[in-house]
Amino acid sequence: MSRILVILSLSTCLGVAPAGLLARPLDAIRPNILVPSDSSPIPGETVTYTVSLSGAASAAGYMTISSSTLSNFASLPSEASYNAGDSTVTFSGTVATTASGALQVSASNSGGVVSAYGTVEAGSISFRF
Repeated sequence: MSRILVILSLSTCLGVAPAGLLARPLDAIRPNILVPSDSSPIPGETVTYTVSLSGAASAAGYMTISSSTLSNFASLPSEASYNAGDSTVTFSGTVATTASGALQVSASNSGGVVSAYGTVEAGSISFRF
């Protein structure tokens, strides 16, 4: 009995419970794959990204969105939320008009991280007379 009291007292002081004792597991949802609507967008184009989750979310949550090529985006959200029951998460990013080269986007939560890669295609407009 004294051991249990000591553990509970320690967890109360630290604000956490030791693993396996009074701990509630986190939502086990993890991202499986990140798919862009266009992997070769032109500058100025808006790309929709869809994250497939490992199953239906048991609770609302969010994905953290990041990019190692952030300068190639005019806009990209820092997070995208999902509701209980959702099995996908969707967000959009707009490619900068000055973008060139590689595009990389990642979505992550406590269950893992997924990434998508692409290349900005040079946009051109031609006129015929």
